Formats: sequence, C-alpha cells, structure tokens
Amino acid sequence: MTNDLRRITLVSCNPRLTRRWQTSAAAKKRVIVTPTIAFPRALEFGQDVERIILDRSASAADYLALLSSLPPHFAGDALLIQADETGFLSSIGRGGDRVLYALQPDDIHFYLVTHELIDPDRSSLRTPGSSSTDIEISYANHFDSRR
Repeated sequence: MTNDLRRITLVSCNPRLTRRWQTSAAAKKRVIVTPTIAFPRALEFGQDVERIILDRSASAADYLALLSSLPPHFAGDALLIQADETGFLSSIGRGGDRVLYALQPDDIHFYLVTHELIDPDRSSLRTPGSSSTDIEISYANHFDSRR
C-alpha cells in the first residue's frame, strides 16, 4: 500500500473493544489500526496523517502526553474516545492554535460517521459478548436517560 494516495487516519484501539473501522482498500479514507499509541514517529517520517484516534486504548494522561509530543507542523485532529464513549477532540482553531473540545457519545459517533471512518449504523461498536441488538438497546437507553 505504499502507493496509496489517501490521507491516513491512525487509530489505536483496545483489541478487546473493537469498532468496525472502514479499513478496506475501497474505503474513501485510509484507516490504519494499531494497538500502540506511538504515533509521533509516523508523523516524523512525513506520512500524510489527517487524524489520530485513541479508541478506548489510552488514559487522559496518555492523551495529554500525545498532544504535547505532536510536531508543530501537524495540523490534523487528535481524538480521545473513553470507555463511556465520551471524549476529547483537539484540532486547529482559526488562529492556528490547538483547541480542545469535550465530546458526548453522539458527538463522537457524528465525527466518525462524518469523516467516513465507520458505517452510520451504531452497531459498528463492538464489545465482548455483545450483539448489535444489545448495543442498539444500550445506546437507546443512554440517550433516553440524557433527556
């Protein structure tokens, strides 16, 4: 895949808590999934990285360490998804400085779908021992309780 011209999304995910990432060669985005968060090395080698996602694989302290180690020329997003599906998004603001946004589960889902990283179906989230029906029910209960 060295001749792949698609921009790269680097994803670090917990192997026990997987998500159906769009990783096929036919996908519009190039998603590279790895269990490690040693992403700054990929950025040092001039790879065209559009975003970095830590999907339930890192702590808030790990995320801050990643943000502090990003090279100044990296203009992509850095997204942390926590175990409860909330998270934080760091992106470049209007003045060129990084801004940090707190995200709720529906915001995370919207971000992933909008950037065509997962299917729009919420069953793209997989947890051990769960079926897509279980996940849809848990999401429905979550959103009902937020009202």
